[in-house]
Amino acid sequence: KKKELFVVSESRYYIPFEIFKDRSLGVLENICLYLKDECRLSFHEIAVLLRRDHQTVWTSYSRARGKKKR
Repeated sequence: KKKELFVVSESRYYIPFEIFKDRSLGVLENICLYLKDECRLSFHEIAVLLRRDHQTVWTSYSRARGKKKR
């Protein structure tokens, strides 16, 4: 939804395309879930990587966890 281009910076973390198979989750939800659960990053670290507010990351992660439990 952002108007500017999404710029991918150099990082030691890689997002596998397989995580996007779950179509019940949004893109940001999938990424936050993967980085938090698999890479063990904090919400602040994820926010810095994605250039998002840490509260946005927390909300996306929380929603993704809720959807996964169903």
